Amino acid sequence: MAGEENILQLDRITKRFGRVPVADEVSLTVRAAEFVGVVGPNGAGKTSLFSLISGDLAPDHGDVTLDGQSVLRMGPEARCRRGIGRTYQIPRPFERMTVFENVLLGAQAGAGLRRHAAYAHTWGVLELTGLVADTNRPSGQLGLL
Repeated sequence: MAGEENILQLDRITKRFGRVPVADEVSLTVRAAEFVGVVGPNGAGKTSLFSLISGDLAPDHGDVTLDGQSVLRMGPEARCRRGIGRTYQIPRPFERMTVFENVLLGAQAGAGLRRHAAYAHTWGVLELTGLVADTNRPSGQLGLL
């Protein structure tokens, strides 16, 4: 059945800072077309978990697989090109660049796209997010709308 294949799997991921566990044998499966939320109080390890998935932190034990292939030996850039993206709580766009240029930079640096493919992807993202009308607006002005 469509949508049943596992896209992302965490298998007993463990990370400690000294004696303090931030992830203790966490296992998780995300299937195609599935949305998963991670909730918990401050200090519960949510940010650390996303850092383990994105490659910003290396686990002490366990495995992270994407489409059935381990990504543990890949750095954050390689994981991003494979489809594991990460955002932070406070976005920091390049304020003097246009909205289009910011998204294009993500398509080129994050997705590794070039030329026409990068422009087409950027336009698709702008359409998907409803930002087409702001394409040529400096990103620093978006909060002023």
